[in-house]
Amino acid sequence: MSQGPHGGVVVIHHMPGYDAPTKEIARTLDAAVDCYGAFVVGTPPEGMPLKAGPIKHLIKDLSCPLLGLFGADDRYPSPEQVDEL
Repeated sequence: MSQGPHGGVVVIHHMPGYDAPTKEIARTLDAAVDCYGAFVVGTPPEGMPLKAGPIKHLIKDLSCPLLGLFGADDRYPSPEQVDEL
C-alpha cells in the first residue's frame, strides 16, 4: 500500500445487527463497521437492554462524509432524528 492519506468508509448497520449483507459491504469496501445504527442521535428508551448514548456530538470531528441509510418507517432513529442528523 502506498503512503497516505487514504480514504475511509464507516458502515453503520441497521437493527437487528451486523448481518450477512452488512458484512459483505464491509468486506467489499474493506470498511470499518460501526454498530450504532438506531441511536446515533437519540437515547435508547427506558428499559431497553442496549446501553448506548447518542454520538452526534462526534460528527464535528469527522474528516470524511457521513452516509446514513434509514427506513422511512423506522422508529429508531425516528424521521425527526434522521432530519437532525
